[in-house]
Amino acid sequence: MFFGVRLKGFQNWIGNMKLAHKLALGFGAALVGTAVVGGFGMVAKTQLYVEGEYLAQEIVPGMEMIADIELNSLEARIQTLHIVHATSDEEMAGEAALIDADIDKVDASLANFDTIAHDPEEIRLLNLIEYRWDEQKAMLREVEMLALDHKQAEARVIETAAELHFEEEFLPAVQALEHWGDGEAKFAAMDLTRVNTLGTTKMAVVFVVVALFSIMIAMSITGSMTKAVNDLMDRMASLKDNCVTGLKAAIDALKTGDLTVGVVAVTNRSTTAARTRSVSWATSSTVCSIRPKG
Repeated sequence: MFFGVRLKGFQNWIGNMKLAHKLALGFGAALVGTAVVGGFGMVAKTQLYVEGEYLAQEIVPGMEMIADIELNSLEARIQTLHIVHATSDEEMAGEAALIDADIDKVDASLANFDTIAHDPEEIRLLNLIEYRWDEQKAMLREVEMLALDHKQAEARVIETAAELHFEEEFLPAVQALEHWGDGEAKFAAMDLTRVNTLGTTKMAVVFVVVALFSIMIAMSITGSMTKAVNDLMDRMASLKDNCVTGLKAAIDALKTGDLTVGVVAVTNRSTTAARTRSVSWATSSTVCSIRPKG
């Protein structure tokens, strides 16, 4: 009920405004509404850009680098198994070259990851991987050197220790960073959805409010113009049907010197009555001015 009273008062306030003010208010409301909707759109766009940039520039490349680190380190581990069981110098040299290539790939991925890591937890996990990788890499290098020196028994012992370290120390560290990246990717995707939904909802609400306000003003302007036109038509019809006829009769009587015929207004509108009185006063004044002096 309170809202209805307020709405009625607002409608009356708009109805009492001048037409020019109503038009200005309508255009002003449309401009303000457009600006607000555009503002919400820009804010939502900025938030979407920030979240999308974080997802595209850090999370996705980081996940790809984690996959490369895991794959290349596993390839290096496989090559150390091959070099331990190689039977010729040429075969051992080829396996050693593959080990060196895989180690270089892991080092490059870790170096690239350092350039995009910003989150403290991400940096902590990356540092742990780098530390574990230095240990694993030292073991792989030692297996390679022992195998090339034909110390196969010693190489197998180190290779077994490297395998244990890889399974229990290095790989869990890599998987921990991978798990963190998965969580960040899901959170960023959810945040993108939330920002998009919230921005769309805000713009829709503002658009509806502005549309309703504009419709109310348009209806008020239309009603005022219709009322003004109807009043004018009523007055013109009343003047034509009554006042003009009475005025003509009074002027005809005036020509014959009869001052008893008056002009009677049949409309109850104050403005028309006032105008009729003005006509009657003007008629009397004219009669007085043309009456011959006795």
